[in-house]
Amino acid sequence: MFRYLIVDGMFHGTGLRDGAEGGFIDQSVLDLPNEFLLRLNSWLGRYESEHLNGFTNLEAVRGLDETGFKIASTLAKLLPESKITYCSAATMKKTIITS
Repeated sequence: MFRYLIVDGMFHGTGLRDGAEGGFIDQSVLDLPNEFLLRLNSWLGRYESEHLNGFTNLEAVRGLDETGFKIASTLAKLLPESKITYCSAATMKKTIITS
């Protein structure tokens, strides 16, 4: 199991990165609920679209980061043995999630 996970909307990513070893994680190896993966992938698609627009809509970016933070918080509950961080791809700010 991954001890450190980062949720982010980086372009062409999976939304999940290994915080210790680096690199993106294949979502299927974490055995997460389908509903969670649908939410993560929907958010990831919207984040990528905003990236392609150059993150010019600050209100949209704030909304995406709020949603990403909620996704990371949900992940912390689903994987309580892992330490979860949310990283905004737009601002490059990291937030440690506490469950």
